[in-house]
Amino acid sequence: MQVNDVTDSRWPAALDLLDSGETWIGLGDLVLCCDLATERTRGRLHVEFPCRFDPLRGDGPAPDRLGHVATAGLARARELIGTACDVDPRFATLVARSDVLYEFVHDYGMGTLLVATARPEGPLTWKQ
Repeated sequence: MQVNDVTDSRWPAALDLLDSGETWIGLGDLVLCCDLATERTRGRLHVEFPCRFDPLRGDGPAPDRLGHVATAGLARARELIGTACDVDPRFATLVARSDVLYEFVHDYGMGTLLVATARPEGPLTWKQ
């Protein structure tokens, strides 16, 4: 289910799906998914933000430019999650009880490639 933001009329239904772990939801350009079967009893909230460039192709941006793009995307993702928490106490509770993982992901059409991850605080960790 895709919603533009937490003021969308379908947000309560999307939040129900997210909270149950039943499926992913789209929030703006983010993809959110609750993994209830993690080693942590609270579960994990995956927050994917898009990598628009194929990091494996040589004709994409230089590695330092990709780093700047990823850092800016991470800042936007964190801001969107923070704003959603400010607006919706139920979502704020879900985030507070979850192990949150931000994931910089490239969608190549037939699947996705995890490029980097980050926690709610701190820098990106690049995948090899």
